[in-house]
Amino acid sequence: MDSQISKMKNLLAILIVLVAAQTGFGQTDNDGCPSIIDTLTHNKVFTFVDKMPEVDGGMEVLFKELFTNIKSQNKDCYSSKFIVAFIVNPDGKLTGKRIVRDQCGDVIANQILEIIDNVKWISGSCDDKNVSVLFTLPVTIDFR
Repeated sequence: MDSQISKMKNLLAILIVLVAAQTGFGQTDNDGCPSIIDTLTHNKVFTFVDKMPEVDGGMEVLFKELFTNIKSQNKDCYSSKFIVAFIVNPDGKLTGKRIVRDQCGDVIANQILEIIDNVKWISGSCDDKNVSVLFTLPVTIDFR
């Protein structure tokens, strides 16, 4: 019986930690979606929303654009993972574009940022209201 009580206390402690950790990731607005103040633009952006932003026509459209338009200019960088982040505003326009990771200098990531700006984005929403969403996009490219 004591071992069951001990297990229940441990489970309760874990649940309390999980709830505390979730609320620590960002402020939760009256909308019910967590938001933060973006350090680059200093605007309020949402980090998790009911409906994430998406490319008009699907991610296949974006991947096709990336595949068609990215040109490697670094012969030493045949394969790499790139991470870019940006804000998709309520009108679908992008702001706050930034390179998070580019092992090949910043040439490829800058090309990725140009390409994502040239496709049409559909904004994300929280409680059926279009909101600004911080979007992180990992891209792995192999030029071999």
